[in-house]
Amino acid sequence: MPLNPVRRVSLAHDITDQLSRAIVSGDFPAGTLLSEPMLARRLGVSRAPVREALIELSSRGMVEFDERGRSRVPSLGHDDLVDILGIRMAIEPLAAALAAARRDAMAIAELERNLDATRAATSAAELAACDSAFHSGIVRAGGSRRSEEHTSELQSHSDLVCRLLLEKK
Repeated sequence: MPLNPVRRVSLAHDITDQLSRAIVSGDFPAGTLLSEPMLARRLGVSRAPVREALIELSSRGMVEFDERGRSRVPSLGHDDLVDILGIRMAIEPLAAALAAARRDAMAIAELERNLDATRAATSAAELAACDSAFHSGIVRAGGSRRSEEHTSELQSHSDLVCRLLLEKK
């Protein structure tokens, strides 16, 4: 996935989103050095918003800094996935209960479309995307902004760890 120049609304936020997607999709495999100057050139921005984005991604566990301040995509494994899924299992039942209580027709229709897409999936990547969208849809249907924020970050971690584990096979 190529990195595209970003719009000048919230550079650090846009860069964070682009880099997160690139990491999860495998464009930057585990261990890849994420050079600020290189990323700034590719994105068409200065180094400051790139640094800010890398710091944000570090706080999400999607980038790690070494003792010299260089950033890279971390190598994560089975234990990381177990941790992440354990946290999701603590949060998602509450979201599902909230969604059931709200009974939002549009949210239910979205989840039904997702189930249809899941049934039609023909690859592991499609199935993983449907699974991610389904869990996000349940949380969104619950109507809790904070639950959405936390599970969105956890979903990115889950997607990243699953991709890294699949790479090892």
